[in-house]
Amino acid sequence: MYREHLPPAALAPYVDRFWTSDAARTTSERRILPDGCIDLLIELDGDHASARIVGTMTRAAIIPAGRQLRIVAVRFRPGAAAGFVRVDADELTDLEVDIHALGLALAIDPRAPLRSLERFLLARMPAGPQPIADYAIARLLHAAPTLPELARETGWSRQWLTRECRRRVGVTPKQLARVARLQRAIIALQARRLPSHGIAGLAPALGYFDQAHMAKDFRELAGCTPRDAVSIFPIRSVFAAP
Repeated sequence: MYREHLPPAALAPYVDRFWTSDAARTTSERRILPDGCIDLLIELDGDHASARIVGTMTRAAIIPAGRQLRIVAVRFRPGAAAGFVRVDADELTDLEVDIHALGLALAIDPRAPLRSLERFLLARMPAGPQPIADYAIARLLHAAPTLPELARETGWSRQWLTRECRRRVGVTPKQLARVARLQRAIIALQARRLPSHGIAGLAPALGYFDQAHMAKDFRELAGCTPRDAVSIFPIRSVFAAP
């Protein structure tokens, strides 16, 4: 059902993947994890098409079993969506918003919805990268420094970094680092990258204080236990395995 597509070169700095999902009737629910990204989805039902923005998630969403429409979507890199939709990301956090409510006009050809989405994005390219903010977001995704450490590295205040992260990603630096750590943990668990002490030994290696800390994050962000991770289908492309 689910397929990923690489973006054209012009969009690669901003778009992680385009993705598509075929119309189907599912027999079990799906768990969608927070990943620091904002998605723009086109849902297709015959010749009818509608589009909505799914803001950055702070906890897992459960998609119930049943009829699923055909979807064509773009998953923006963390921090990149605001430049295209011209809305601060924290106004969309944990929300699903029809694009017309944001004053956006997306002409959708049901015969070529992916191309329609590409044209829409290419016509709304942001002015350019913001090196300090981009660096800070990338560090939070892959290395999880503390906010004081990140402030020293960038030369910008903790207040500025927090404000920029909320404006561009939709969550605070601490929340983004927490989500990234969860994603890395799930990748490691699914790949069976366990030290000799099992999950208890993996937790500190991934930046958790201990196994209890790891279990708490899983419960609050993913709504499951670390041992349940093998049954979750994560979006892997944004995150490098540890």
